[in-house]
Amino acid sequence: MENRCTHVGAGDCAPRPPAARGLLGSRGFLLNHEPRNNGHKVRTNSADDSGGSGGNGGAGTGGGTAGDLGALHLRSLACGYVRRQPVLSGVTLTVRAGDFVCLLGPNGGGKSAFLKTLAGTLEPLGGEILAGGAPLRSLPPRERASWLAAVPQNFNPSFPFRAHDIVLMGRAARWGLWGGPSAADRAAAGEALDAVGVAALADRPFTELSGGERQLVLIARALAAGARFLALDEPASALDIGNQSLVLRTLVRLAAGGAGILMATHQPAHALACATRVALVTGGGVSPAAAPAEVLTPAALEHLYGVPFHDCEVAGAKIFVPQLV
Repeated sequence: MENRCTHVGAGDCAPRPPAARGLLGSRGFLLNHEPRNNGHKVRTNSADDSGGSGGNGGAGTGGGTAGDLGALHLRSLACGYVRRQPVLSGVTLTVRAGDFVCLLGPNGGGKSAFLKTLAGTLEPLGGEILAGGAPLRSLPPRERASWLAAVPQNFNPSFPFRAHDIVLMGRAARWGLWGGPSAADRAAAGEALDAVGVAALADRPFTELSGGERQLVLIARALAAGARFLALDEPASALDIGNQSLVLRTLVRLAAGGAGILMATHQPAHALACATRVALVTGGGVSPAAAPAEVLTPAALEHLYGVPFHDCEVAGAKIFVPQLV
């Protein structure tokens, strides 16, 4: 946490409320709702996941309880593309409002399969995802969308929709089979664009935006859905340094306003800059999530990526430098 302000700017690092109610736009517009169970049976057991083990099939720890209605809980989750061959298993993690959890791991380690499972694109191969105390998959589409939204790494529509229209699509779960966007939906889309600082792009064709602008519009689409939690697959991987900073600053600010962020990345610097907790995807499992300073070490990164790392301080902030050649 002490490195956050050095990397992304002290102005973006306001103290996080311990129990924020929703995602606030820049004018304080509440894009979210209070947690509801909608008649689903809510689990009330108090066992937490603080004892999970990492490594091969190990569990990441979130220190939460299954009775925490405001949190997203993963319990012994298994992910993959072939039912008998999960790429990850035994994943246990709790993400709460205001958390910023970074997942680091090599290509092919299972990060994308994990995020696709959260998003519902892939069926879980085992375990469960709980929205508060109810299974996420059992919720109706509108309620499911209000819990979790996925922000893809790439999105290339064939039609040049306006940025505002792309964001408006995040409200589609509310419309029903024959419905369409209401004035309130359009207003929410505008507020979401404003919340990430790109309201001026509303009428621009999405296909003409820069990579950084596209990522911010996709984040706005997730906010427009009213999602409490955002799952992002390497959102800064194809961006230049300036646009990386723009996207990361926006995510840090959203987390400070109460969003729960779960982000996959290859960059230790991104985790140091943004994360409240870091977990390593390795050996078919996810390590216990803990503070960046506890998880990120030269030895851990060398084990993860197979190349030596050196740590040093620059302007008072720790950085990790890989020995590439």
